[in-house]
Amino acid sequence: MIPNGELVSATYENLLVKCPSSNARTTLNRISDLGDVQPVASRNLVCPECGKTLQVSGDTVNPPHEILILDCHDLLAEKPVPLSNLQDAKAAIQAQHGRQ
Repeated sequence: MIPNGELVSATYENLLVKCPSSNARTTLNRISDLGDVQPVASRNLVCPECGKTLQVSGDTVNPPHEILILDCHDLLAEKPVPLSNLQDAKAAIQAQHGRQ
């Protein structure tokens, strides 16, 4: 049986996964590492630290523009308002393209 990796966080661009074997946290970019921007319902990955296979599930299923807006929450907590404005703009553009 493949052990379940812990999905620590999921953003528009990245997934942060914790391996149960090595306790290593790995950031995976949806495009360059996973090759897909779709939500991860269930996926087997290899831990770069220990080389063991782990299963990841539980990704957010919100549309991309909503994920961008949700990502602003963390940015606002850190107080870089200009970055959150950029995220809002990206979300608005993504929502507009999604309606066409």
